[in-house]
Formats: sequence, structure tokens, C-alpha cells
Amino acid sequence: MSSTRRGSRGFTLAEMTVAAVMAALLIAMMYGAVLPMLNLSSAGSSKVDTLGPATTALTQLEADIRISTTNGITVGATPATPVPTLGTTAETNAIAIEVPEQFVNINDNYGQMLYDQNSGLSAFRSYVVWALVSEVGGSCDLTHPCDLYRTTWDSGTANPSAAPITSTQLAPILTSIATSGRLMSRNITSLEVANQTIPCAGCFAFARPEVDIEMAAQSRDQMNKTSQTSYQTQVFARNN
Repeated sequence: MSSTRRGSRGFTLAEMTVAAVMAALLIAMMYGAVLPMLNLSSAGSSKVDTLGPATTALTQLEADIRISTTNGITVGATPATPVPTLGTTAETNAIAIEVPEQFVNINDNYGQMLYDQNSGLSAFRSYVVWALVSEVGGSCDLTHPCDLYRTTWDSGTANPSAAPITSTQLAPILTSIATSGRLMSRNITSLEVANQTIPCAGCFAFARPEVDIEMAAQSRDQMNKTSQTSYQTQVFARNN
């Protein structure tokens, strides 16, 4: 009785070449289908990482302005009164806001609200300073976005009426804000502050002072694509 052995047959070079080409085409098709979703996820993640801190910073800026007055808000490295409306003339790199708080850590009074002993009204003493700091120097724009910092400075003297900050007081604050202040948000390309008066019917002829803020932030994804988002808000402040 005899048996016949059959030798096992392997793949030919042509078959392996065809299989490799088909696998490459399949991978390319899958990559082409998934790539847009990866780009979308990257862009979305970049926007969240950038705009989250920007939104928080804007909320804090609103809170600082809300407890101040129109007389206690100044803008610019050379302090000036906010312009009437938002726009190119409202662009600034620094905001100083006098608030009725004490920012000196004496007897655990840091952040304590102050009041005038005679009138019971707020007593203004300290300044909250916001400033844009460029990482490369120059102005803040779409090409060179800046970092937004916040810090506080205590004048040491409380007054019943808020007053603008002086250039002498502001200069050293801006010089050291990047090291002594708190980084609030990165990639800010624009910061505008305006001050206008809103007529108020039935308010005994007293108009309502309103501080308008506009801030723009830029996000950049892994594909080096940029996205610009602008925020605008209005804060009613006291007129004294």
C-alpha cells in the first residue's frame, strides 16, 4: 500500500504584492475617513483650552468693575478715561479699577470690604490691575497674541469716592505684573473698554453708567489653523 504526499503550497510574489497594495489602499481610505474627525477633535480641544480661561477672565473682570464706579476705572499705561464706545479707539493694554477692598494681609483682613465709618458707604482703597503682556514684544494682534494678567495693589488710604490711578502708581505695577500677578488667559488678541451712559426712564433723571468690555481670544489647533472668538459684555456701575 502506497501513500502520496502533497507538498504545502506557499504564496507567490505576485499574490503578496497584490495583497500589500490592497492593504495599503484600505489603510489610506480609512485614514482619509478618520482624518477630518481627528482635525475636528483637535480644533475643538484647542478652542476649549483657550476659550475656557478667557471666559473665566472676562467673568472676573466683570466682577471687579461691578463693585467699582465710573470714576475709579482708568485704561491704558498712561491712565485715561474710557472712551464712549467700543471700537479701535477703545483698544487698550491695561485697565486699573479702584475697589472698596483691602489687599494688604494685616490681621487677616486681606480682601475685606471697607466702609466709611461716617456715611456707611464703600471706602475705596485698592486697585485691581489687568494688563496684556506680549511674549515676543510689540502690540497684541492676530499675529502676536498676548497673555492677560491680573494683580492687586493697595494704596494704603481709603476714601469715600473712587479716583483714577496715577501714572506713578501704575508704572511699577505693569513692570512686574508678569511675575507678581496671576496669569488669567493666553492668546488674547484684543481688549477694549468703553464707558457710556444709558438713559433710564423713570429713574428720577439719573442715567445709568455702563461699562462695555470686548475681548478676543485666538486658538490654534495641531494643524496650525487659527480660530478667533470675540466676547462682549456690559456691566452697570455706580456713578460716583
